[in-house]
Amino acid sequence: GSISAVGIGGMFLSSVGVTAALIGKARASAHHEDDWSLNWLSVAFVLCFVIAFELGPGPIPWQIGAEIFPEHARAAAMSAAAALNWVCNAAVGLGFPAMSSAL
Repeated sequence: GSISAVGIGGMFLSSVGVTAALIGKARASAHHEDDWSLNWLSVAFVLCFVIAFELGPGPIPWQIGAEIFPEHARAAAMSAAAALNWVCNAAVGLGFPAMSSAL
């Protein structure tokens, strides 16, 4: 129905925004690193990526998690999922510099 079309259209627009932000970030990063305006442009494209992702597919795992757990276990399960999310984010954030310098 029309609600499905709106949802699919919103996801399409979000994917276009994510793609445009990634292309913009790649083009801004490909130029000289000493140009401060291009550095700020890269930051702006990363922020555009985050906004487009969070308006599109970003909340899907939280919605699915809230739907699959029974009501009596939902709070504990979602708390554990949030904690695991932050632990994994920390591992990626702390491990990336070492992996990047190794490459």
